Amino acid sequence: RSKASKPQTALAKLPTPCSIYLVPRKRSRTSEDIIQGCFSEKKNKMCNVVGFWLVFIFALALAQQHTLIQVQVVTRHGARTPLSKAARTLEEGGGERLTPTGERQQYDLGIWLRQRYSSITSRPEIRSYNSSSVLLRSSSFARTIVSAQNLALGLFPKRDDGASMLPANVTRANVPIYTKADGNDVDIRAYANCPTFSISLDQLYRSSEFMSFEQTHIDLLQKLGQHPSLNPYTEMRPVVGKLVPLSLVWNAFDIINVAKTECDPNPNSVECLALPDPSIRDYLLPDEWAVLQQVAHYAEHQKYGRKTAGTKLGGNILLKILENMEQSPSYLYSWVLFSAHYPTILSIFATLDAYTANPPLQQETIPNYASALIFELYEDAVSKERSVRMVYKEGLQVVPLALSFGSVCPSPSPAGLCPLSQLAPQLRTTVSYGDVQVWCKACENKEADECLSGLLSSMEGKDSSSCDSSTRETVSFVLLFAAGTVLGCFTTLIVIYLKGVPWKKSNHSLGSDNQKGGNMQAGPNSNDDNPAVQISVVEGKMGTEAELGELPDHLQA
Repeated sequence: RSKASKPQTALAKLPTPCSIYLVPRKRSRTSEDIIQGCFSEKKNKMCNVVGFWLVFIFALALAQQHTLIQVQVVTRHGARTPLSKAARTLEEGGGERLTPTGERQQYDLGIWLRQRYSSITSRPEIRSYNSSSVLLRSSSFARTIVSAQNLALGLFPKRDDGASMLPANVTRANVPIYTKADGNDVDIRAYANCPTFSISLDQLYRSSEFMSFEQTHIDLLQKLGQHPSLNPYTEMRPVVGKLVPLSLVWNAFDIINVAKTECDPNPNSVECLALPDPSIRDYLLPDEWAVLQQVAHYAEHQKYGRKTAGTKLGGNILLKILENMEQSPSYLYSWVLFSAHYPTILSIFATLDAYTANPPLQQETIPNYASALIFELYEDAVSKERSVRMVYKEGLQVVPLALSFGSVCPSPSPAGLCPLSQLAPQLRTTVSYGDVQVWCKACENKEADECLSGLLSSMEGKDSSSCDSSTRETVSFVLLFAAGTVLGCFTTLIVIYLKGVPWKKSNHSLGSDNQKGGNMQAGPNSNDDNPAVQISVVEGKMGTEAELGELPDHLQA
């Protein structure tokens, strides 16, 4: 202020739109005046800088207002041995072992997750594994279970608190991985347990678009059919001859891809030399290999895309993720892992229609080994409202891609957060069936435990008021028949009695009459002219068994 002349000279050189707000005036200027003045002239670089910092400060304040309270990660396993798949049933063969390359990929992913989400992983209760805060789930395959174990090694580093009694150079195996039998896994591997999905695949393979794409790349498919290692996946066509069909091209791609993954860094490695044919990695020219990747990726996207799979394959796991988000603070997991497969991630993308909302995903690439789809749950420090953000890390990619929920969350915040109160009902509406039991009916699954338990519960829940019309008619007929039978028997006894069939009195009932001797007649009407009501009394004691035998058979009984 003591040198007011110098600032005046400097300010005079500034562009007019900004200088009129920086030169002192009598009226105090508000932040709204400054923003309007700067953005009224887009060419003013200084004002653009001011606007950038205002947005940055706003975003920083917004981030400080929201606290990260939960992270859920859906990963693809690491590199593995070759895997084959049936075109229609998706039945798998091989691929049961994670390679050392895959182990390291998952370990590095665990370290990356620990560093990125240090606000959670640095908490005392989660710095090491804690069953009340951490849940690690996996499909029942060795490659996904071992992937989860190696990820946990990177996520929860070795403890130095002296609690372990193992040697110093041994890592504690104290992180449990929860799995379901493959036939019961309707979340991670819903695509393998939905029988009606096979029908959808048949329709896809017969579609004109699929067959036209195959015809476009017929030369490459024919070349693949000539390699001896790919014979199990070939078929003969009338005109073109032997080839690997588009429906099975994944198998050819996987064999070559595994060979390149394990052999290109070190052709003499144990894993490379253990492959059936390591040389197949060089069977295709670089341009042909690039085309094969595109063809295989196209086929897999068609299989698990929205048009073929709908929401049946990714809906169950999304509902499980949503259920984890809605738990009360006492039961809220801080960290949840789903060690899964690339069809799991593709199915989630299809259910959310993520390809439409996120153009970078439209390249039709299969999620690479150790890819991760992450759901971050935030809580507002004041209102306690929860919001969700979705990010995707493709394989070894360092910087993840922030994804939009699209139509499932039409009104996200400026920071890309979707209010959970908005996401939950929209997501349940998007997942058309909305319930696992309805999914069981839609997929015609009658073998998974959850599907069987639903059938049993529906049967046990029925009572007389909920019986259907046929059941009620059956019960009514049985009751009516029983009542008619009882009434008929009672009527028959009355008729027999009224006819006055002769019978002998027992000894104790005729004691006084025996003393008097003689025959006597009695009845409701003592009229002698009415023999129908006469009762014959035998004089003396009760007859012997032989005498009783003289009675008619029906009276003896």
